[in-house]
Amino acid sequence: MARSAPLPPLSAQVSDSRYCFLSTSTAPTKGMRLLMAGREFCREEYQVVRQGYPSFALELVVAGSGTLELGGKKLALLPGTIFSYGPGVPHAIRSQPGERLVKYFVDFVGLEAEKLMESAKVKAGKVAMIRDAEPLVAVFDLLINRGGRISKNNTDLCTDYLKAILRMSSETLPLRSRKIQKDNCYNRAVTLIDREYASIRTLEELAGRLGVSPAHLSRSFRAVGEPPPSQRLSRKKMTHAAGLLLSGEWKVKQVAYHLGYATPFHFSSVFKRHFGYSPRALQKQMRGGTR
Repeated sequence: MARSAPLPPLSAQVSDSRYCFLSTSTAPTKGMRLLMAGREFCREEYQVVRQGYPSFALELVVAGSGTLELGGKKLALLPGTIFSYGPGVPHAIRSQPGERLVKYFVDFVGLEAEKLMESAKVKAGKVAMIRDAEPLVAVFDLLINRGGRISKNNTDLCTDYLKAILRMSSETLPLRSRKIQKDNCYNRAVTLIDREYASIRTLEELAGRLGVSPAHLSRSFRAVGEPPPSQRLSRKKMTHAAGLLLSGEWKVKQVAYHLGYATPFHFSSVFKRHFGYSPRALQKQMRGGTR
């Protein structure tokens, strides 16, 4: 019978962290066994150098910057970078001086997991940029929260979250040139839009807050095969607008001005193009109790 190797101890080079633990056994299995997951706020001196790892591991950088040595290459770690390692895969992870690297990770074993990693093109030793990190972060948070509970359903639910993380990890972008990695305009724009969409009125304002031209911003989205940044901004505003309108506590005019539209008419026009019906039609439908 194969012997189970213990996982390395958690790093003391973190200033804040959240972890969940589900199993300590790294013994081979035909299925999928989730071991642990977490989110780490790394100190400036954070440095991990290993010749391998007892299990498979997948990591996602969400803030800060650093460097990664993997597969004989040294790469920049930036928000949106996703990478994997495992048995027999040497790797080194370091924070950039003056930066606080923030990342999620999940450790697991099993033949089913290995096959899923291969189909998702994130097998051990791979590194890429995730197309949209926000949904992946949400599932990581669900996994960590659920993994910390005591419930007979925990193991199955957490395994389902792990499967979702691996499948969503297939939505990656090929690593581009070092210039594009260092510029990182796309990821900075996505982070800013997702955090402050309500206050951003125009593409020109978004570009100005990023310190680039509108043309450069649009090119950064085309370079990764994404729709224009204006579409992402509009989608975030419309989703939020629908929630405010359905709450029954906001009038159309209030929502329009809250989201930065010059007039309620302009807001209603954008809303109808997005959903296929007007804001007032949505409110009328809500009052009528129909869906």
